[in-house]
Amino acid sequence: MAFSATLAVFIAISLALNLWFVTRDKVVNAFILFFAVLLFIPPEAIGLISGSPYGTSGILNMSMAAYDAVILFACLVVTRKLKIQKISVTGLVVMSCCLVIILMRICADGSGALSNKMIDNYFVPMLAAVSMSRVLNPDDMPKLLKFIYAFILINAAVACLELVIKQSLLFDAYYLKTVKWYRGAHNVYRAHLQFRGTAFLGHPLVNGVYYVLGIVYLYNKPVPGMMKNVRLTVLKALQFALLTGAILSTNSRGALLVFAVYTVIYLYTNKKIGKLLLLLICVAVLIVALDFEKIYNSLFARDTSGNSLMGRLNGLAVFGELPLESVLLGEGLNKIASLLTSYDMTSNFEISYLIIILEIGFIGFVIWVIAMIAMYSPKMAVTVGDIKAKSMVNGMILCFLLISATGNLIGDPGTLNYMLWALLAFSRVLSKGNNGGIPQRTLINRANTIG
Repeated sequence: MAFSATLAVFIAISLALNLWFVTRDKVVNAFILFFAVLLFIPPEAIGLISGSPYGTSGILNMSMAAYDAVILFACLVVTRKLKIQKISVTGLVVMSCCLVIILMRICADGSGALSNKMIDNYFVPMLAAVSMSRVLNPDDMPKLLKFIYAFILINAAVACLELVIKQSLLFDAYYLKTVKWYRGAHNVYRAHLQFRGTAFLGHPLVNGVYYVLGIVYLYNKPVPGMMKNVRLTVLKALQFALLTGAILSTNSRGALLVFAVYTVIYLYTNKKIGKLLLLLICVAVLIVALDFEKIYNSLFARDTSGNSLMGRLNGLAVFGELPLESVLLGEGLNKIASLLTSYDMTSNFEISYLIIILEIGFIGFVIWVIAMIAMYSPKMAVTVGDIKAKSMVNGMILCFLLISATGNLIGDPGTLNYMLWALLAFSRVLSKGNNGGIPQRTLINRANTIG
């Protein structure tokens, strides 16, 4: 296991802060800290803390989000805020599914199953989701979601600045030395193509997911009387522009497509037909007035040959040729590259769900989906405070799953699965009480009472 004095300091700080929040009945602040770690310390930079790059083989070197989540879980158990013997049926189902997946991989792969991927993609995200769903309350959600959105906005601002100055503000030298995909992106930029912002989040495609989640939050947090308040109108427009620019900075076609589709769906389902028609007219005018092919090539010049799309289509074709045993039982977390080499593939499938199926098998994938279905609750409050809670969480989950189908986002080791499982946990938190919504005045009264 990778360990260093710097990592020990981080763990000590995390332990102290989590204990402080939990013992003072400020559990929501502990989860805000968790999301701060998740959104500001990318797994690719863990080597600066642990002393070993994230992808180093043969050692367990999990992300800081994993360390913080485990520490928070331990603090909740020790202080009896989370009682193991009273974990809900949902929690038992989720963790049982997780343990089955781990046992299947250990039986098939031996000690190689206990990797960063098993920790950061499966075990700890599911453990964190169980903790959230158990200890958080619906009236915690406006504050928590507000902080998550603020963290996303900060990342968006950094990404937009990087796009302007054509340089990564953070971790540039370290990434060039240790991260393969960053060197590739850097070489593409040196070939006079678009620079791709990394901000605090790391991989540009990961950034794209979070910026789309930010858009979903912005759409579902209406400001009463906003049109009568010029300052609020301008502020919301600036946030929209910032997130849109950040999405463009990622150079992610999947994120841009899901952003556009969700915008149309949101406007239609919320009966904003006038704005939808205006949007469609503007798009039609731009397509007619401007050279669409030139715009596309400018935005996505790194793949004008279509090799990226062909790589995914080739992956689908190869997946169809795999032995049935490999598909059902999986090939393990560390054997995929050698298998795909025999099919003349030099990279992975670039589709998260196919990567997961090949690693843990279709059986394991089904168990994983069962765990997600068990965690998700459709009985969310329609509104909580000043947010459209049900629409927001459902929109975030939908966008997340759609973007994940366009790349290897949750198939490769990283921390995106923490956000996926957090969203599922939010649905269950927002279902507590199932009273259709908690008025904002009730939240204010509660806050005054506590104060």
